[in-house]
Amino acid sequence: MELLRLLDIKDIVAQTVCFLFLFFLLRKFAWKHILALLDERRERIAGEFRGIEELRREAEAQKLEYARKLGQIDALAQSRINAAVQEAERLAQEIALNAGKESQKLIETAREQIGHEIVKAREELKESLVDLAIGATEKIISEKLSRQEEEKIVADFLHEVEKMQ
Repeated sequence: MELLRLLDIKDIVAQTVCFLFLFFLLRKFAWKHILALLDERRERIAGEFRGIEELRREAEAQKLEYARKLGQIDALAQSRINAAVQEAERLAQEIALNAGKESQKLIETAREQIGHEIVKAREELKESLVDLAIGATEKIISEKLSRQEEEKIVADFLHEVEKMQ
């Protein structure tokens, strides 16, 4: 109640009249401009939201495109890896086949050399046998031997032949 005593009715009426006068003046001259500014601001904000939404959709589209391209790159990389593995396997088989052929050639060459060595060894053995036989014959002829001595020389000869083989 004390508050009402401090307030004067004339002041309240004067302030109300001033407020209504100011309200009508603002409504008449500024209200349309303020509403236009508010509408313009609302449209600008709505346009920015539409732009942001459009940018978000474009970003999503680009993200999907990048994911698709990454998938294609991964598939291409995998196919190239598979092709390289197949090529390596083919080369490994080719190398193994060539190594097999070369080993066969080496084996054949070794067999031929062994055959030549065997023929050569037989020739040398034959020559040695001939030399031994001639030597034994010379001993028999040069000496007059008894039957037992001749048999001993022949036995020694045969023993030497056995050593050579």
